[in-house]
Amino acid sequence: MRASHLIAAVLMLPTMMMMMLMLMLMLMLSAAACAASDETSAPSPAPEARALDPTAARIGEPVADAAFTDTAGAAGTLVGCAASGPLVIACVSVDCPISRKYAPRLVELDKLYRERGVTVVVVDCAEDSDEDIRAAIARYGFTMRVVDDRDRSIAKALRPRTTTDTFVIDREARLRYRGAIDDRHGLTYDREERAREFLVDALEAVLADKPVALPATAAPGCEIAVAGSDQPLPHLTWTKQINRIVQRSCQDCHRPEGGAPFSLLTYDQAKRKRAVIQRAVSTRTMPPWFAHPAVGGPWSNDRRLSDQDLRAVTAWIAADCPEGDPADAPPPRTWTSEWEIGEPDAVVQLQKPIEVPAQGRMDYQYVYVPTDFGEDKWVQAVEMRPTAPQVVHHAQAFLVLDGKKLYDEKRRGDGRLDCYFAAMVPGDRCQVYPAGTARLLPKGATIMFEVHYVPNGEAARDQMRVGMVFAPAKPTHEVHSFDISCSTIAIPPGAKDYTATARFTLPVAARLLAFQPHMHLRGTSFALDLTLPDGSKRPLLSVPTWDFRWQISYRMGVPLDVPAGSTLTVTGRYDNSADNPANPDPTAMVRAGGETTDEMLVGFGEWHALPQDPPPAP
Repeated sequence: MRASHLIAAVLMLPTMMMMMLMLMLMLMLSAAACAASDETSAPSPAPEARALDPTAARIGEPVADAAFTDTAGAAGTLVGCAASGPLVIACVSVDCPISRKYAPRLVELDKLYRERGVTVVVVDCAEDSDEDIRAAIARYGFTMRVVDDRDRSIAKALRPRTTTDTFVIDREARLRYRGAIDDRHGLTYDREERAREFLVDALEAVLADKPVALPATAAPGCEIAVAGSDQPLPHLTWTKQINRIVQRSCQDCHRPEGGAPFSLLTYDQAKRKRAVIQRAVSTRTMPPWFAHPAVGGPWSNDRRLSDQDLRAVTAWIAADCPEGDPADAPPPRTWTSEWEIGEPDAVVQLQKPIEVPAQGRMDYQYVYVPTDFGEDKWVQAVEMRPTAPQVVHHAQAFLVLDGKKLYDEKRRGDGRLDCYFAAMVPGDRCQVYPAGTARLLPKGATIMFEVHYVPNGEAARDQMRVGMVFAPAKPTHEVHSFDISCSTIAIPPGAKDYTATARFTLPVAARLLAFQPHMHLRGTSFALDLTLPDGSKRPLLSVPTWDFRWQISYRMGVPLDVPAGSTLTVTGRYDNSADNPANPDPTAMVRAGGETTDEMLVGFGEWHALPQDPPPAP
């Protein structure tokens, strides 16, 4: 019987009986809805380790037992492991960036608590291959038991949501804690130091037989896939539609040597990451693009998914990722070079690799490398490419000739017309210039590399390179880089909405080619505006949601010509409160500076001068 028919029948009954039946009906419908929600529509993981409802997290309840066999071939059960003392189940994934950052911490905690009777079991819950799991065991030095939960027996018992979820189970097999290891890493931030030790605090409470003060938190990480709909959409398949979307929108990065943490070249790879893809495209986190669509542009490098493609990807995942007929598949993409600019004409590389530790903070590295070209070179395209991209946040290259810096050290007010020669930032490694334009690399110049390394949980060695494609002849226009920056930033402790601005008036007529915002961890939004000499204004770029991890260059589809005397204004907003999960210290007075814990407001850009009108005849 349909719900509408049942309600109609109820309305014909006496009042008291009607009220009782209506109550029963609402309870039945509510229970059905809750059951459906529990299986298929869990909320997206939080970007930071916020507190969760302990009752909803089933804190204090006995866990369902699950049998497993670890990678060494030894059998075990959850209840059996917990019988001898507190048990920690730590979910991991080989290619989740946040999970990798926490791997050394898991090793530390295992050594710290093993002698106190705590058992740590690492559970790969992301369908990683046996080969990749064993390589991770060797790489991180895991000496605890490691389980490949491919049959999802542990996942069904504990219901983890991300690849960094941890669980503490006591001797009575009761769940005492679930959530993040600490608050050092999140979806949108990395702190230099952890401020709260959630897992350590839980273990200390359990060992002391005391209640856990914060028994449930969100665990920022890569989503763990759950069963999708059992209603397939036969017209929407990987081979016919989704593969083509992934090829044009994802594979430039999600391939070997592409810089992304995992590849998306095959059906199996995409299906394994379906939960991560679902969240990333639904929130428009991926492909990375943060410019407001109604301001500025059009942009030649706009990488947003169309609304139609977004709907197709999410519907395909909801249908449990049907593969389709292999005959419908497009030819696989191939790359003839690891370089985005194509095979370079010349490569300049650091003479010695730089050692990057697994943890801690590194100062900016400055390395000078001479060039040996016998003549001036005009550079049509330039790309900075590290050999260990996973530990490089950003890098720039500057030119020096005969001891003289070929970039402006002095500013005209808040700006300068000439700064970097090449730049690499998250989401943007190369600069390719329009026909008739190029950068000058003078004969005998030295390249100064400035590299910001960020340890990610695994020691690495990087030997940064600059690849260049030369123009066939001297161009009509020489490209330069400008920057506009604020040196007076002073954000009070706890300030939730602080605003900084900087302005620069162009002394020459210019053609604007590209813009790139730069702020640090407390930045929340960025805007670049143009004021013409007649006082008219035009917004050029708005980034309403700033993310320090992505510092994209927005390239004009149609370059913009502006007269001399035009003013560029950059505006940044900042959140120095405890509500900002990326904030390393809400109690600090934050000033302008180069360290990540300082703040910056910089509008970088690329431009070239326009010919001046000839003076009038006498």
